[in-house]
Amino acid sequence: MRDKRIVFALLLLLPLLSPSQNLKIVGKTNKPNALVRLLTYNELFTNEQTTIGETYSDFSGSFSFNTVIQHDTPAQIAVDLDRVDLVLKPGGFYDINVSIPAKNADLSFFEQEPPSLTINSARDNDMSRQLIASEAIVNDFVYEYADQVFRAKKSYLIDTLAHQISRATGDKKNDFVDDYVRYKLAALKMVASSGNTTKIITEYFDNQPVLYLQSSYVDLFNEIFDGYFDSRSFSRHGLVDALYSGYDGFWNYIRKDDFLSRNPQLAELIVLKYLNQLYYGNPELKWLAFDFINRMKNVSEYPQNRVAASSMMTRIRRLSYDTDAPDFSLIDKNGDTVSLSDYHDGMVLLQFVDRVSDMTDYEFSKLNELQKQWNDTIAVVTIATRESFNDFIELFENQKYNWQLLNLGDDILLLEKYNIRTCPDYIILKSRGRIGMAPAAAPGRYLDYHVRRIYGYK
Repeated sequence: MRDKRIVFALLLLLPLLSPSQNLKIVGKTNKPNALVRLLTYNELFTNEQTTIGETYSDFSGSFSFNTVIQHDTPAQIAVDLDRVDLVLKPGGFYDINVSIPAKNADLSFFEQEPPSLTINSARDNDMSRQLIASEAIVNDFVYEYADQVFRAKKSYLIDTLAHQISRATGDKKNDFVDDYVRYKLAALKMVASSGNTTKIITEYFDNQPVLYLQSSYVDLFNEIFDGYFDSRSFSRHGLVDALYSGYDGFWNYIRKDDFLSRNPQLAELIVLKYLNQLYYGNPELKWLAFDFINRMKNVSEYPQNRVAASSMMTRIRRLSYDTDAPDFSLIDKNGDTVSLSDYHDGMVLLQFVDRVSDMTDYEFSKLNELQKQWNDTIAVVTIATRESFNDFIELFENQKYNWQLLNLGDDILLLEKYNIRTCPDYIILKSRGRIGMAPAAAPGRYLDYHVRRIYGYK
């Protein structure tokens, strides 16, 4: 699990009595009448997720999920837009509490106190207890012995850590926990050996199962195989020439590496990582890289690699230039519905706001100046959260701002769709509801330049 702030209050832990795949979660949050979602990871190489349950907490904050999963699966519970991490077992039962701290208006999104998860009880073959205990022991070990392991290279201490975990988890270690511990220890061994990856690759990746849903495996994979082609018998020119030779020609070139040739399933994931870096790092080759990712999505003989390639394409397309913008239909101050499709023929600047403050006053005044200069070049649309909407109606009336103001209302997932983390935030849309720039600069910080630049491309 990735959230280091999970608290485990163990009240009851019983073995599963049925082989059923049905998953049951009962929970409580301190946010009544909130949207609650259960999301599982498709795989951890891209971290793309699927929502497998959606409900609302009741007046007391209670909620529940009944669903089915096929594997031990990393997941998240989202309460409105706040998320906590947990790992779920098919057929498991979980009684949880999700605590959402009050937002501090003086802090940015990244400085806010995170939400926390308490597992009151679990019936999952002891997986949750073992996993949380193992993670706590590893974290304590790193805190206490980091200097001795990382600098003094006292690798024998890692054996001590392994014994500590074994004592805490017992003889019947859960398979998911066993893999988690194995690759956590491998990462420490690599550091203790001054970053010598050859032995780690041989022991932990060569002819080993690919663990798509194991965080410690994927973390070590990313550490070891980042820049893999830079450290082997490949040249940059050779790789580019191989890409231009076509899909089959490229793989013939890649297979000259013995390790990749022996491990074709893992090799595809290493190549996906390379193609993703190429897409974002080399504008001249980005669409060639995209075509290769798309080809792997369609022809890979490994179903989970096809999922990873598909997820990578989804991430690349999300909010990228000239892709379709997330649609919306929101209410204005008169109660009329306004949709993105209403602006089909022109450019739009979306401004997301959540409270009136000195910052919004400043940005609104700058935006007002720009809006007068733009005339009909671009339509400005401000989207305010439900809690702040009336305050912005008053602001618009007092300052005589004449562009559109909409109420986000219950459509809080629109913030996720546009990846809005802090407010105010801005998105430039081209005509026909396509992304021009996301996120865009703020007024007074080159917003005018980008609006005019994108207007020239429309």
